[in-house]
Amino acid sequence: MRKDFIDHLFHRAKRDPRIVLLTGDLGYNVLEEFQEEMPDQFYNLGIAEQSLLSIAAGMAKKGLRPFVYSIGNFPTMRCLEQIRNDVVFMQLPVTVVALGAGFAYGTSGYSHYLIEDFSALSAFSIDIYSPEGPGSAKVALEKVLESNKPAYIRLGRGHERNSQIAIQSMKVDEIVIPPATDVVFLSFGPIADEVDSAIQQIGEKNISAIHITVGAISNLNLVLKAIAKSNVPIITVEEHVLRGGFGSLVLEMNQVSSLKLLRIGVGSFDNEVMGSQEFMRQHYGLSAKSIEQSALKFLSDITNSNG
Repeated sequence: MRKDFIDHLFHRAKRDPRIVLLTGDLGYNVLEEFQEEMPDQFYNLGIAEQSLLSIAAGMAKKGLRPFVYSIGNFPTMRCLEQIRNDVVFMQLPVTVVALGAGFAYGTSGYSHYLIEDFSALSAFSIDIYSPEGPGSAKVALEKVLESNKPAYIRLGRGHERNSQIAIQSMKVDEIVIPPATDVVFLSFGPIADEVDSAIQQIGEKNISAIHITVGAISNLNLVLKAIAKSNVPIITVEEHVLRGGFGSLVLEMNQVSSLKLLRIGVGSFDNEVMGSQEFMRQHYGLSAKSIEQSALKFLSDITNSNG
């Protein structure tokens, strides 16, 4: 996903000299082409993310379109004050791009896990995007460039796929829930691949489920209005802490008093547990099998409570 995103940014930057890319000691066969072909639009300021954000804000003040690109918590949690004061309160068109949504950097440990960023940044007046795959990442970039507001894009690490069965809310103007739908899954970010696999298994049990990827928080209200018309149960899935996360926002924005909602995400985080992304997803109940089991229990409890 990150390579597709940077390639698309590269081609847009070739046509728009206002676009500048700032990074903190990153490259690794992703940024080199951008740096070599457009050296006047590329800045590597080393491991100094707080300075990166303030410099980007200054550039935006002068009419440029800066993209600050770094790993995990470094351009977000480390820079909350700069994002808040220099970018958001000034309403400058700076885009923060964080790599490694969720546990993508697995064995690098909790310093690299991107699992609390939404909770922190959703309090700000900033557009938030978390695409599930390369196609949605390109759409997110286009939406950012059409706007003149602060933006945050959280990307996977590199091997994410476009969902083949989900409705991608960033790409449609209206969402219709089929009448026979038993449950709607709302996913946020690259965890969509696990949700796809879970839905395929659930379908074998004659349960009709649809999957909507919410790649842009600005589209969430549209999605919830469509679901409200059908009043079907919702399951939110996020590779993020539950407290203040995507599922919490769904609860906050919901206008259906009888809503039946299950939030799947990281409940209580244990910083002594570390492993690959696959291992961490299994540990926190975010694997396809775990999502399937949680969903089946949720739906069974609803059936039993209805008598």
